[in-house]
Amino acid sequence: MAEILASPVVEALLAAIIFISLAAEVKTAGFSGGALVAAVAGAILIGSRWGEGSPSVLEFVLFFSGMALIIMDILFLFSGAAAVIGLVAVMTGLFFTFGGGVMALYILAAAVILSAAGFYFIAGHLSQSRLWRKLTLHTELKGKAGFHSSASDYSGYVGRKGTALSVLRPAGKVKVEDTVLDAVSDGPF
Repeated sequence: MAEILASPVVEALLAAIIFISLAAEVKTAGFSGGALVAAVAGAILIGSRWGEGSPSVLEFVLFFSGMALIIMDILFLFSGAAAVIGLVAVMTGLFFTFGGGVMALYILAAAVILSAAGFYFIAGHLSQSRLWRKLTLHTELKGKAGFHSSASDYSGYVGRKGTALSVLRPAGKVKVEDTVLDAVSDGPF
């Protein structure tokens, strides 16, 4: 089994699964399970190397501390900086897991290309699949039908500047002057 997992093709596929899972985790609000899939795939990759008798604590520490930084940024920090540092740590851990040479760069490059293609396919085609339609809600609650998000009149706050108190994905809390309000962002989150 260790020989199969040590194959560059299998290593690139597992690394692509890690990257796709992390991208899905970052793209969705909160914890969606992508980080768990990435952690399992990373444990398989690093564990297979330990099974060969070439253990390195550095690979383990880099990979899982990077995963921890990404999860902390998604759930608590909301800065993006910790996620970028975490991604660099994950990729560095994978680089050393793959041997740390030119072949490791090829495997990582293949994984990035595969994950970009895979994420593009998933993002583009998942919303049209039968499974997705069964799992998602299609009912729209429109104001014309009498549905309103709040009974309060916020028209006095239009155009004023405030501070976001929570992540607006797309809804959250903002503080305008001394008043905490529910808000919805206009742009992408």
